Amino acid sequence: FVPRLGDMHKKVKQKALDVLAEIVGILKDGLNPVIICLVEGITNNLNSKDPGVYAA
Repeated sequence: FVPRLGDMHKKVKQKALDVLAEIVGILKDGLNPVIICLVEGITNNLNSKDPGVYAA
């Protein structure tokens, strides 16, 4: 899942971020083992010039 956050295709990134928003509420404390990787992926997308990716 985390590699999709760094995918070169903006639609893949946007979908990955949308799905991440949905699963965070479901997994909650189960995210502890991967939280650092997720934060790195999300942070990289905050710099996106694409408004769809940035908004996701």
